[in-house]
Amino acid sequence: MELLTRSARWATLLVITILLVGCNEERDFTYPEFIQINEAVYSNAIILPEYEYQVFSPVNGLIEKVFIQEGDTVQAGDLLFKIKDDNVRLNSQSAAIDVALAQASLESQNDLLDELSKEIDNAQSKLSFDSIQFERQSKLWAQQIGTRAEVDAKKLNYDTAKKQLTALQSKYNRLKTELTLALDKSKKNLEKARINSDDFLIRSKIDGVVYGMFKEAGESSNNAQALAEIGSADQFIIKMEVDEFDISKIRLGQKIALQMDAYQDKIFDGTLAIIYPKLNQATKSFTVEGTFDNPPDPLYSGLNGEANIIIGQKDSVLVIPTSYLGVGNTVQSDTGIIKVKTGIQNMNYTEITEGIDADTKIIMPENEN
Repeated sequence: MELLTRSARWATLLVITILLVGCNEERDFTYPEFIQINEAVYSNAIILPEYEYQVFSPVNGLIEKVFIQEGDTVQAGDLLFKIKDDNVRLNSQSAAIDVALAQASLESQNDLLDELSKEIDNAQSKLSFDSIQFERQSKLWAQQIGTRAEVDAKKLNYDTAKKQLTALQSKYNRLKTELTLALDKSKKNLEKARINSDDFLIRSKIDGVVYGMFKEAGESSNNAQALAEIGSADQFIIKMEVDEFDISKIRLGQKIALQMDAYQDKIFDGTLAIIYPKLNQATKSFTVEGTFDNPPDPLYSGLNGEANIIIGQKDSVLVIPTSYLGVGNTVQSDTGIIKVKTGIQNMNYTEITEGIDADTKIIMPENEN
């Protein structure tokens, strides 16, 4: 009997100890407060250059030389890669020779053209003389002076001179055209060869930074594989993905509050600049872009962060930390579970419009503690 009594005493003491320990493990609590609150659409964010493109080669071949490396700063027009172009180089050299030959041929025929030009001048003078003689003889014949045979002879001389002048002019023009066309054709072939040769010299399209290198000297290139990636050096955008359920809430020009992993203790302001209108069926989201109002320095392509697109704002609003809001819009107080009505909500705070006041002590839900 005494043994049972002692056991009961120890059991009672153990229960009291457990209760005391339990009372000391009180969960976190807080009180609602009045603050300014922003309603926002949340999105993960990635920082990217405002302008970027992948460098491709328009021709197939081996990369003969690489002039850049990752991290280099380049200017528009700077040489990036040289593709081996033995055949094109030979074609260009051959076209240059053709131009030289055509030019030489034109120059060598200048004496002939000059001679033809002199013959044309003489023929024009003879035609002018024969024309005057024919006209004079015709007038005399009209006055019954002279003979018909003399008129016919003058006309024959005039017609012959006219045909001779036309023949000489045609010969001159034909020869000059042939020589000029040959030179023009060879020049166009040379220009085409040089353009083709330029295809083997890959140059930067923009001022920027080399963000990625995908090929090295000695490797093959084609128009389907990128050689490098180049983007703007100091102009960046905030790229975000907005859930389709939230897309109707956002508008161009809305402010963005951005927190980046690289700058954890700072919030950066931005502005929503682009909303791409097509839904990504795989992610059920829309791509949107924002610009920095005052970007930090330095910035790097690929930095990650969290963005809040501000869609509404209220002053002096009763709020609780969002983490204290339970399932079904409930909060836990000293007196039990209380149903509340909510308004604006973001990652940090939720507006309470009905159910509790600033004097209500609320306790962190068990699954959050």
